[in-house]
Amino acid sequence: MISERLSEKFRTCSLLATLFVVYRHSFVIHAFYGTNTCDNQELMFFTHWISNLTEVAVPIFFIISGFFFLGKNYYSDTKYGSMLQKKAKTLLVPFVFWNIIGLLVLFLYRSSDIPHDLHSFMKKFFSSDFNGPLWYVRDIMLYMLLVPLYQWIFYKRMSVFCGVFIVFLFARWLPVDCAILSTEGVQFFILGGFLGKYKMLDKQIGKKWVAWALFILWQACCLFCDVWANEWIHKIIVILGVLSVWYGIDLIPSKFRMKMKQISCYAFFVYVTHFYCVKIVKVIMAHWFYGNGTIALLTFLLVPVIVVPCLLKIGMLYKAYLPKVYLFTTGNR
Repeated sequence: MISERLSEKFRTCSLLATLFVVYRHSFVIHAFYGTNTCDNQELMFFTHWISNLTEVAVPIFFIISGFFFLGKNYYSDTKYGSMLQKKAKTLLVPFVFWNIIGLLVLFLYRSSDIPHDLHSFMKKFFSSDFNGPLWYVRDIMLYMLLVPLYQWIFYKRMSVFCGVFIVFLFARWLPVDCAILSTEGVQFFILGGFLGKYKMLDKQIGKKWVAWALFILWQACCLFCDVWANEWIHKIIVILGVLSVWYGIDLIPSKFRMKMKQISCYAFFVYVTHFYCVKIVKVIMAHWFYGNGTIALLTFLLVPVIVVPCLLKIGMLYKAYLPKVYLFTTGNR
C-alpha cells in the first residue's frame, strides 16, 4: 500500500501528463502552412516552448506504470496467469474498443487511409495507427507479457544489474520513440519499478525553494535551449522536467490540487478521446484560415483549453448515465 499523499501525486501527475499530450497533438504549423516552420515568430516561440515542455509526458506515464506494476510480485504461474486475465480487461479491452472508435472516425474523416487487405489492416490496428495515443497502452500490454523477466530481475536481488541496465537504456534511449517496445518506454517503466522498490518517491524536498529552482531551471531550458541540437541535452532536460513536475506538484495550492484530484479519474478518458477531436478542429480552422498566423496561434493555444473541459464533461455524463459501459471501456478507471 502507498500513502494517500503519494497516490494523490500520481493521479495529479497522470492528469498533467494527459494535458501535455493534448497540447502535443495540438501543434498547428503543418496544418496551417503545409510545412514544419513558418514566419510567425509568436507561433514559432510557443510551439518551441510547449514542444520542449511536453516532452515529459510519456516518461511520466511509463514511470507511474512501472512503479505500480513492478511493485507487485507475479513471479509464479498462477499469479502470472491471473494478472494477464486482469490486464486483458484493464488494457486490451480499452485498446480494442478505442481503436475501433478511432477507425470509425477515420472512416468518416479520411477513409483512404484505411488499408483494404487484412494483413495491413491488422498491422495498423495493433500498431494503434487508428488512434495514435494508444501506442502507450500497446507497449504496456507487451511489458505485461514480459513480466517473468522483469520479476526475475527485481525479486532475485539483482539491484546492481538493474541499475546498470537502466544506465545502459539511458545511453540507448531514443527520445520521442513510439516504436513497439520503445527504448523510452522500457527505460522509464523499469525506472518506475526501481523507484518503487527502494521507496525513493516517498521522500520529499524539505525546502520549497529547491522545487522552485528545479522548475525555473527547467522552464529556462525549455525556452532558450535548442533541445534537438544535442541528444544528451535533450535527455537531461527531460529528466529535469520529470523531477520538476513531481516536486512542483507540492507547490500547487491545496485548493487546486483537490480539484485536480477530483477530475483526475477522467484522465484516461480524455487521453483516448482527444486525438480526433483536436485534429478535426485543427483541420477545419486551417481550411478556413490557411496561412493566417494569428488564427493559427489562437487555435494552438485555445483548442486544448476548449477540448479538455468538454471531454471531461462528456466523461462525467458517460460515467453517470452508463457507469458499467464507462468502466468497461476505460478498464475500470
